[in-house]
Amino acid sequence: PAPPSPQRSLDQLVVEQAADAEPERPATAPLSDLLVSRGPSSLPSRPPRLAELAASGTSLPEQSLAVLRAGAAHAELFGTFEDRPEQVGMTRAVAQAFESDENLVVEAGTGTGKSLAYLIPAALWAMRHGRRVIVSTNTINLQEQLVQMDAPALRELIRDSLGDEVADALRVVTLKGRRNYLCLRRVAQERVAGPASDAEASLLGRILVWLQATDSGDRSELVLSNAEDANWAHYSAEGEDCLSGGNCPYVRDGSCFLLRARKAAEAAHVVIVNHALLLSDLAAGGTALPQADTVIVDEAHHLEESATSHLGAAVSFRSLAEVLDGVHRVSARGNDAGLVAGVDIAARDRRLDEETRSDLRASIARLPARIDTARGETESFFRHLRRFTDDRAEDRFGNSARARLTSGTRAQPEWSEIEVAWDAVFGHLRGIEAELEGLQASLEEITARLEGDDDWQGLVAEAASLRETLAERAELCGELLTQHDPQSIVWLTTQRRSELATINAAPLRVDALLQEQFFSQKRSVVLTGATLATQGNYDYLRERVGLEDAEEEHFGSPFDYRRAVRLILPSDMPEPNDGAYPQALADALVSLVRASEGRALGLFTAVRALRQAADAIREELGRDGITVIAQGLDGSPRRVMRELVANPRAVVLGVASLWEGVDVPGEAVSLVVIARLPFPVPSDPIYAARAELYEDPFSSYALPQAIVRFRQGFGRLIRRRADRGVVAVLDGRITSRRYGRAFVYSLPPVEVLEIPLGEIGAATTEWLQR
Repeated sequence: PAPPSPQRSLDQLVVEQAADAEPERPATAPLSDLLVSRGPSSLPSRPPRLAELAASGTSLPEQSLAVLRAGAAHAELFGTFEDRPEQVGMTRAVAQAFESDENLVVEAGTGTGKSLAYLIPAALWAMRHGRRVIVSTNTINLQEQLVQMDAPALRELIRDSLGDEVADALRVVTLKGRRNYLCLRRVAQERVAGPASDAEASLLGRILVWLQATDSGDRSELVLSNAEDANWAHYSAEGEDCLSGGNCPYVRDGSCFLLRARKAAEAAHVVIVNHALLLSDLAAGGTALPQADTVIVDEAHHLEESATSHLGAAVSFRSLAEVLDGVHRVSARGNDAGLVAGVDIAARDRRLDEETRSDLRASIARLPARIDTARGETESFFRHLRRFTDDRAEDRFGNSARARLTSGTRAQPEWSEIEVAWDAVFGHLRGIEAELEGLQASLEEITARLEGDDDWQGLVAEAASLRETLAERAELCGELLTQHDPQSIVWLTTQRRSELATINAAPLRVDALLQEQFFSQKRSVVLTGATLATQGNYDYLRERVGLEDAEEEHFGSPFDYRRAVRLILPSDMPEPNDGAYPQALADALVSLVRASEGRALGLFTAVRALRQAADAIREELGRDGITVIAQGLDGSPRRVMRELVANPRAVVLGVASLWEGVDVPGEAVSLVVIARLPFPVPSDPIYAARAELYEDPFSSYALPQAIVRFRQGFGRLIRRRADRGVVAVLDGRITSRRYGRAFVYSLPPVEVLEIPLGEIGAATTEWLQR
């Protein structure tokens, strides 16, 4: 939709520029006219304290259990309420940890109801003390469940047991990363300067209309296409921390969406975030989240992986080019966009004298050419990195290749050439940084003369943001390329469809970092999940994340797995490195899926193996009216699982994300096939570097990782008490290797059947029809 009428159209502006006219600065209605009228946030800076909860004399564990038992009166929320000993035990354990200022590691099996088991004591403790609790999850599914289902249920339980006043006082909010929030300053800047393409103009139009309805500025309210999602970066709040500065008029007047979300979190008792934001806060020194000394980490088996990702770094051509584009780019129509265009238009301000206008235009005159040169040189450099990676990659996985940068790699003559090439690129980027510094100074002087005009303040903030971001990314790239840090893992990555490489880095160990910067700074941390233990203990998890001191609890599932699951292990299945394995896998898949009449989920560890299997079984199963749906080939994870629910006479083949977070109760998933034991790839740069720290990397590092993943895949089958089905493991190592038993022993008690491949179909049919 076109922007409101006060905004001069882009076409009109282009015509004026083409005519070499010197129009007045386009009259633009203040952006505030398009915003939902809210006024500054009036929320307190901390959650309210309900002293009467503690004054009652009831301990936190007793009070938490009383709230939990109120669920018996809420059939509309919980159906037939069951007093589950596992949920009671976990609720008590979490409450005791909070009350005693202790850390806790607690595994709770599927069906325990662990979300309410930790939310109830978290909410009550926070309200008792006027403090906040951070709850962090890894998957979007669990975040949405906590916000949309568990938080409302929690409030009703509190209402029934403690009264309306307490229930209404409870504040639970969700807080997301910067990229999820619209930046009003950037929208205003793009409005004035003009979008660079029709796609950007279309997205800007949608945003301007959306502004008249949204109260959150959260991008999840918009359904964005892939192209729009890529352009969202021009309008999001991602970048440097701008909340503490005084340059942004929207921060000053309190209308900034990110600021308002942060203030809501500061006033909340329970703040729900994801691991990415939790670890980004750690990397940013505690500036991304409101302070909280009590934290619950659900899906805690991902904590090391998330810390590795968010305490590390990545630099690509795109990450540098998007900063350069922010300074200057040329639209599809041929007109300028970015900061240069915004300054050029602002220079028409009639309050400026001719000398100031001339100086301002002179300060941006050199930038377009310098940007073009820098962009071209930077792209050429990342092409050079691509060739280097292709020549030396030890890790080729699916569509990507990875080459680790070691001290030996950096000693090679070819690497010296890369360092020399980077010096030239760095010189171009530093030159642009210097130009931006001068431009920023000029803009600040004009803004002071105009007594803090909001539009000029916005230009100052934009110039400062681009200068700082460019400097940070260029410095980071130089450090990763030229400095060898033995405590860091650095590697290059390429994608088959790209001619450019990406530079990546991760800490060699995160355990010490997490212990020093996270666990030791908190009063109480609870790590929980359904798959934390390996071989019956938490030693592997605690070692990997650096949790030195913690109480431990384990609560199994209330489900009867012996009645619900048959685990089939073909006794004559080849191992994956056997030439006969691909055909045996395809034959076994056909036999199993026919027996289950679809209703099946096949889990793979590699995209290539998935595609080969899909091609091998699609035609044969199609003759039986069974559809083969492959993740990636036939749609996203969500889409393929929706298709399975809609048409159970199908088999979904998936990798990665389908090993966990998939919750399909009932008969739609009656068969889970694990094609291969999920060991990490030995040549993966992170695994390879960390494996060097162990005397026996397989037993101490690879095997525990694989067991955790295996348990997650197994957990896709039984989601509710009434579910029944078969899990088949089509990897000969589970029966032929001594370590195979460790996988079986990691599961709940189930019926285990070791039989020849020729009998697996009949065994599946018999179990499902029993």
